[in-house]
Amino acid sequence: GDSCSAGQCMSGTGKDCNDGLTCTADLCDVNTGDCKNTTVDGCLIEGACKPDNTVNPQNPCMHCVGTVKRDGWSAILDGTDCSDNNACTLIDTCQSGTCAPGTPKDCGDNLECTTDLCEPEDGECSSTPVNACVIDNACVPIYSTKPDAPCMACRPGISTETYTAFADGLPCSDGDLCTLQDSCLAGVCEPGTPRTCEDEIPCTSDACDPGTGACTYAVSGACLVSGICVPPGTLDINNPC
Repeated sequence: GDSCSAGQCMSGTGKDCNDGLTCTADLCDVNTGDCKNTTVDGCLIEGACKPDNTVNPQNPCMHCVGTVKRDGWSAILDGTDCSDNNACTLIDTCQSGTCAPGTPKDCGDNLECTTDLCEPEDGECSSTPVNACVIDNACVPIYSTKPDAPCMACRPGISTETYTAFADGLPCSDGDLCTLQDSCLAGVCEPGTPRTCEDEIPCTSDACDPGTGACTYAVSGACLVSGICVPPGTLDINNPC
């Protein structure tokens, strides 16, 4: 829009070379009319001004260093602390512009029956029993019965943290061999039918040994001769001596 005035070519409206960015110097080449927008402060990355030391939001180990590179990110010093966004790695550090994972978080519970995992989002540890239960911080193999409770067992399908009851009516042993056909009821082994040790001899005390299940017959107040109770002092009719 230059125009003549009084024999002279007068300048018209100045060409607008402003790119709207605060980090650039905006100039117009008087010979070509081309705009030149030169980054002079910080960095110009993907059309946006980044002040010096601004960290790349996509990579914690890259930042703006205008004196090194005006149009892109520069690597942060190796060994600088960073986070690889995995809460299961500890003491991550920058290496060649990349956040290298540090030491894995130890989620081991020292139990051989569990699978131990770490959740990357929050670093929470979890331990899952495999074909076993963990009761009182100890591994219990699947279907193992509770000590002194034969109607309670490790049943992972129901619970991996406690013993659970067998179905009512299942056979069991109450530890007393003088009871027969014991069975489970509400997780307790109920005694079955008492073993019969009656010999129908009046001078004997009939009993059953709980440890062996054997019957015992203690004679008292008489003699037992050929299966017959004989009062004390009775003479043998075949031998008066």
